[in-house]
Amino acid sequence: MPVDQPVTNTEGPFVLDILSLTNEARNAFGLRRQEYARYRHHCTQRLHRIRKTLGFTHGKDKSFVSRPITAETVTNEKHLHILLFQSERAWGYAMEIKALSLDDARKQSHSKSRFKKAAKFAEQLENVCSANTGKVDVRTALDAQAYAALMSAYVLSESRQWQGALEKFSAAR
Repeated sequence: MPVDQPVTNTEGPFVLDILSLTNEARNAFGLRRQEYARYRHHCTQRLHRIRKTLGFTHGKDKSFVSRPITAETVTNEKHLHILLFQSERAWGYAMEIKALSLDDARKQSHSKSRFKKAAKFAEQLENVCSANTGKVDVRTALDAQAYAALMSAYVLSESRQWQGALEKFSAAR
């Protein structure tokens, strides 16, 4: 199959077990030993493979064209994988920066911005899953809600908004 043509799925609704997928990836690629850089590298490589398989690349240099994932562009469950692993990559980078910097205010600010980016991608995943009620399984939509709540809870806890973080963590649980 040529790389230029997108892959479509005409079978039933898309099923994505977000919790098990992230846990397997985290355990297999570095987080057992707190190697966040290794995990982030894995997420980057996985994103590249998925984008190339789907024919959903951005291009390079002057031919760069942003290809956002919206409810209309989702034709395969791999599009949901892209959003998930973008969020995981940003989360992994934030955790890596957080582990390395204890007192540096600039590093803490950078870590906080990466947590915000992870929450943004998780919220985008939740929105795509909730907008595609016919295409996406109900459990996948609920998992996406829980994942988005978890990522926003990380943002709130980094901002020291403990009550909001507690509510988001309990919603994710």
